[in-house]
Amino acid sequence: MSLEDDKLQFIKDMGITEAEVEESGLSIEILQEIAEDYKKNELILLDEAEYIAKKIQRCESVHSVRWRIKSVSHLIKKIVRKLIGKEPSEKYRDINVNNYKTIVTDLIGVRAIYLFKSDWEIVHKHILSRWITKEDEQVTIYHRKGDIMDIYKEYPECQQKIHFYNYRSIHYLVPATKINSEQIFCEIQTRTIFEEGWSEIDHKVRYPDFSEDENLMSYLTIFNRLAGSADEMGSYVNELVALIKKNNQLEEDRTLKEKQFLAEKEKLQLDIDNLSKTEKSIDKVRQAYEQLINVQKEELESLRSELKSQTNENIRLNRHEKTPMVILLDQSSQITDDGVHEGEIEIEVTRTNRFATFTGHFDPKFDCIPTVEVELIETKGIETDKSKLSVTTGVGQPHNFNVHLFNKDLGYIEVGKYKFKFKGYVAN
Repeated sequence: MSLEDDKLQFIKDMGITEAEVEESGLSIEILQEIAEDYKKNELILLDEAEYIAKKIQRCESVHSVRWRIKSVSHLIKKIVRKLIGKEPSEKYRDINVNNYKTIVTDLIGVRAIYLFKSDWEIVHKHILSRWITKEDEQVTIYHRKGDIMDIYKEYPECQQKIHFYNYRSIHYLVPATKINSEQIFCEIQTRTIFEEGWSEIDHKVRYPDFSEDENLMSYLTIFNRLAGSADEMGSYVNELVALIKKNNQLEEDRTLKEKQFLAEKEKLQLDIDNLSKTEKSIDKVRQAYEQLINVQKEELESLRSELKSQTNENIRLNRHEKTPMVILLDQSSQITDDGVHEGEIEIEVTRTNRFATFTGHFDPKFDCIPTVEVELIETKGIETDKSKLSVTTGVGQPHNFNVHLFNKDLGYIEVGKYKFKFKGYVAN
């Protein structure tokens, strides 16, 4: 195919090739028409992006907001990319200058950043209170295999997808403005500040030239695990602060109740003394005395309740504990004829925590990152119902894997011994 100079320059400016255009089935003229029309409407789209961003920024749990509109070259490259390869998009097949604004749903992109995983729910409700999402598009939660997803379990209407590149983000498609009666959509993304950091670095170093480099992918996977751990640590620190504040409030309430009790006790005791001296009726003395006893009983029950509450808080806080939370007692393993690593791991949880984490090892190591399956098979010396425990795994290196243990009922892992069986293999 021989092209005129202006068309060749257009292809070059858009960052596509003549072969890709030919494979897409679209003419250069259609792509040029789309590009010219898009340029005319960029300011309208930019104003709409800023408007949507400001509405999201009003949410108290949003730390910061970023927005953009798609560049002309990215728009053209996306259209061409959707029509080439093994699975061309049917939605894009008849794209033209009159319908591209509706077909391409991320012409406007807005990203909301929050500090803690728990902030997502507030941000989620804020978005849904202001927009109705695109009818045929569910809210999508992209995550890494092995991520803790408990925070999303109350929202089954949101679909969860494991992302091939371990990308973490929640996506919404909402209606924006209209241009010439054509509906424009905005893609809203929400994620934590750590997820944002990893995503930006991943995008910077992986695109476009090294996307499939094995060494780079390995290190990005490790980095991704660290970002996930940082999110978990941030959430834990946030919970810890809340517990400390609650504990301090309990102390203040106890001091106030003690003062109120002593004042009431002194008053009643004075009444009893006065009645004993001035009144002949023993009934009034007895009544005052019984009232004093009731005050003492109420205070005793209050102290018992407070003691239980403080005990539970101290269990969760583990303020003064310096011992390891999890001790690896034993790991046995063998390699089957087909190269599968099988074995058992026994751990001891020495102090309570929101979850228990430990690391298993492969010796010899795999040649690449394996798939790992872990199952809890036994609990020793504790009252925990095994059916209430859940296990998640994370694998980022060929020589080890991480295991996380949770108790859905209690909200923390009890002290005791736990035994697991594991299997590691490379999928064919």
